[in-house]
Amino acid sequence: MPFKLKLKKSRHYNVMSKSLFVISVDHLDSSTKIDCTLSSESTGQECLENVCQRISIGQPEFFGLRYEVKGGSSGEMRWVDLDRPISRQLEKFSANVKVLYLRVMYYVLSGVSLISDEGTRNYYFLQLKHDVVEGRINCDPKQAVILANYSRQAEYGNHQDRHTVDYLKTLLSFPQEMIMANLLERLTEEVIHQAYELHNVTQGAAESLYISACQQLDGYGQETFAAKDENGADVTLGISVSGIIVASESNKFYPWRDIKNVLNHKKYFNIECSDANENVRFTVSDSTTGSYIWRLCALQHRFFARFEKNQTQASQLNLNLFQHENLNDSRDDLLSESQYQISASAMGHIMGSANWQSNNELASHSSVWNNAGPSMMVETQPSPGTTNI
Repeated sequence: MPFKLKLKKSRHYNVMSKSLFVISVDHLDSSTKIDCTLSSESTGQECLENVCQRISIGQPEFFGLRYEVKGGSSGEMRWVDLDRPISRQLEKFSANVKVLYLRVMYYVLSGVSLISDEGTRNYYFLQLKHDVVEGRINCDPKQAVILANYSRQAEYGNHQDRHTVDYLKTLLSFPQEMIMANLLERLTEEVIHQAYELHNVTQGAAESLYISACQQLDGYGQETFAAKDENGADVTLGISVSGIIVASESNKFYPWRDIKNVLNHKKYFNIECSDANENVRFTVSDSTTGSYIWRLCALQHRFFARFEKNQTQASQLNLNLFQHENLNDSRDDLLSESQYQISASAMGHIMGSANWQSNNELASHSSVWNNAGPSMMVETQPSPGTTNI
């Protein structure tokens, strides 16, 4: 008679397997996400470096990881704190604990002089294309054509006969609002008309032109937040590497060189300036947002102080990118591919027949670095109830 052995179920508990989890990281140069296996103690920095290494980005210091905010407005995104364990942040704040987004966090201002790595430059280019399409970087139709021509040259090389309007209009990147306004065909025709101006410009050079052009446009590198000023009027705060922009009926820009301190107390956000008459207070939606804005200010200012403060030469050259009156200069010195440096004379030629201004004085504020003042004061012991930079 057959018999069965009844064995006790194992009570073995695999601690290692329970402490590991998989995060999918979305990146812009592929529809396929990158899966990262992390431990519960893995920091955001470890995840960032892992992803950048796998897609050949050699300068991860310019990038960050974003998540969609739990309970926030549709599509609201925030940055992971790279110094803290990533799992705890996602469990507390993220709408999807298994997905992150690799994005440019620090938008350089001085052309491409700080970008020495090809993979980093390429991802910057992809990020800016994404920003233009989604309307975070604002441009008019003429500017959109010039940007699309740079991207066309970067991605598809010299213009060919097969590059017809019907062929290119599905490949070029224009702002969604222009496409919705039925401008796609006209814009594509103009790109083809200007294509000869970039003949034989290399991929790297065209990407560099695109990046430097975007630096002159309104919205470049800004992360925005709704707030109210001291009179209760609605304003938009824009935090960037260049400083803090307050968009309202009368726009105001506070470059880091003029800011003495930034303080956060609950949902109040204060900017203290070297000139006390310029001090200002804003009210944001909640204390969590106030704290997040303060942290973002600290990070952006730190990047400015480390990388951008002394980049005056490139900033001066880059300032007039879209403002040349003489459009007939030689293109012999268009770009030095080995250094990815943009020459002013070549820029004038590349502009072709276009003659237009940067569409907002708050664009990239490259000129504010020309006479950079003292760095922001750091208080190591904040006053009770305040958070100081």
